Amino acid sequence: MAHDGTPRVYKLLIAAIGGQGGNVLAEWLFAAAGLAGCEARFFSLPGLAQRGGATNLYLEIAAGGSPDELAAVNFSAHPFPGDIDIIIGQELLETGRLLQQGFGSTHATIFTSTTRVLTALEKMPMSGGIFDAQQLLALAGRLAGNLYAFDAVAKVRAAGLPDQVVNALLYGAVCEAGVLPIGRAHFLAAIDAVGVAPELNRRGFELGAAVVRQDPRKAVDPSPPTSLPANDAATIEACAAKLPASAAREYRSLVKQARGEFPEQLTPILSEALYQLIDYQDAKYARGYLDRLASMLTLDQKHGGREHGFACARTAARYLAIWMTYEDAIRVADLKSRAGRFTRIETEMNLQPGQRYDVFDYLKPDAEEIYGIFPNRIVEPLLRLFGRCGWVAATEAERSHYAQEVQSTGLFGYLKLWGLARLRFLRTASYRSAREMRAIDEWFAEVAEFLPLHYDLGCFAAQTAQLVKGYGRVRRRLLDSRRRLIRNVLRPLTQALDAPDRSLALPEIMRHARAALQLCLKDENGIAQAEAAVASLLAPPPQEQHAAAARPIPSQPTGPAAR
Repeated sequence: MAHDGTPRVYKLLIAAIGGQGGNVLAEWLFAAAGLAGCEARFFSLPGLAQRGGATNLYLEIAAGGSPDELAAVNFSAHPFPGDIDIIIGQELLETGRLLQQGFGSTHATIFTSTTRVLTALEKMPMSGGIFDAQQLLALAGRLAGNLYAFDAVAKVRAAGLPDQVVNALLYGAVCEAGVLPIGRAHFLAAIDAVGVAPELNRRGFELGAAVVRQDPRKAVDPSPPTSLPANDAATIEACAAKLPASAAREYRSLVKQARGEFPEQLTPILSEALYQLIDYQDAKYARGYLDRLASMLTLDQKHGGREHGFACARTAARYLAIWMTYEDAIRVADLKSRAGRFTRIETEMNLQPGQRYDVFDYLKPDAEEIYGIFPNRIVEPLLRLFGRCGWVAATEAERSHYAQEVQSTGLFGYLKLWGLARLRFLRTASYRSAREMRAIDEWFAEVAEFLPLHYDLGCFAAQTAQLVKGYGRVRRRLLDSRRRLIRNVLRPLTQALDAPDRSLALPEIMRHARAALQLCLKDENGIAQAEAAVASLLAPPPQEQHAAAARPIPSQPTGPAAR
């Protein structure tokens, strides 16, 4: 390397995901620097290096001076905001974290995968807490001198490579962008020197170099990183390919039927919903979904749905499909015993031929989840009898739970799950199904009650189905919250619409109703808070209360006449 004066120190910060080879990426860069005659140091910063956790790695590479000058460079063990030359992010939100901490600058080059690995905090909110990927990309574009952003996971999968090769793809992108004074030969030699799956990682390296080579200035995917698939033939065929042949034929037939009977605003939802319902139960069950939705569409059209883009029917279509695919014990056993599950585990663990692993599933169903799979005509009379005898638990705390540890990779454990999954034929006649279908009918009746009052009220009533999720105690609590939201929040609010004594305008009613729904989604006791807030809002003004208190109490008749 030519010596042209005082060494320059290049500062690199890597936002890595545990289990995805961030440390190996840092080792490649460190080794490449050494092979090129540079001095380098790298530090693993405090974080969560286990699978799926976030961890940062910091490198400093000194280049451009004599060996003595390079040896005399003072390296820092920590990055400083605004002083980073290269940011590499294996995951978009982790890149965003570095930018939030001030590490972006106009002289920095950012290489980031737009792939999202959702955090626990994003998954926890029932109302949805996923960060907007487009906003993160826009932020990165403003806080970088140059941005290379692409869905690295999609690119390695399209090339038939495992997800772990993402680090090699980013490594190749750094090389091709020419942001370091290190030659391509040294980059490639470092892969061999580190010795971690060199052939596989060389392929990933070339893939990353090709991504940058397509546009030497920037390589930003124009499409959002996370988007719903379009309702086209390719999407439908992709769903059909995941079903058995006979079910796939029925699926295509139902999609064709739905396209002819429902407006185009609903068809993107229906193609996915019908696949989920057939996969969950069968084509007959999916036809039942279409029949229910057709009645909602008729109601929607009657009250101006076309002018509103069938917003009420679209909301119902989405939540009805989710509601009808509730997770019972049969569904859990089905998902846990599928061959695709074990294939995915082997891929994620990057197992080599001959390596063995065991999977243990920890299950804790309560009594209702167990007897819920049996026929309703048997269970419901027995429950009435047991209730009269005082044998049915009165509270959630008194319900029995049956903790189990099932070795899904063992013969007995797998057969236990497989056998339970084969009880799918019992589902539509089960006690649990009867309860869920009655609750759906109740929900539809409520939408029919509020839609004639105002379209927005009907849409909100349909949206309350957003609360119906989970299983066991959580699902029962949320079903109760949804009923109380209608009974004790929405109905009292709508009764105040143009009331002579306590009138509320529609925008105010909608604001309070939406706030109540958000309370229910965020807090286990949210429905109680929402009920109290509405009761306080609709309470008579203080002067009316005082006037009522000041009225004389009618005198009580006395004497023989009173008797």
